[in-house]
Amino acid sequence: MTREQKIIRASWWAIVGNAVLAFLKLTVGFISGSYVVIADGIDSVSDIASSLVVLLAARIIAKPPNIKFPYGYKKADTVATKVLSFVIFFAGAQLAYSTVRILISGAGVDLPGRLAI
Repeated sequence: MTREQKIIRASWWAIVGNAVLAFLKLTVGFISGSYVVIADGIDSVSDIASSLVVLLAARIIAKPPNIKFPYGYKKADTVATKVLSFVIFFAGAQLAYSTVRILISGAGVDLPGRLAI
């Protein structure tokens, strides 16, 4: 099994696992009213997006060199890393923005249900 095939297999496992986790965390978060569990579910969704980027990059770097790219497509992993850093930054910035907005508004937050534990 080649390096690219291993990356593709691991990416699919990560996508499936994180999809299950995201579904469960978001469902429990909304039912229990826990913003922390919802944020963790959103983090799992961003992990799915990251795995999709890695999967795409693995398929691109597996391509053989051609006339247009005589040295191959190995730099695709650099582009994928930049995309992943943007996804992680965006998810964190969105969570920080939502948190600050709730703090500034002074809205009371109810304690989440026991299901959140």
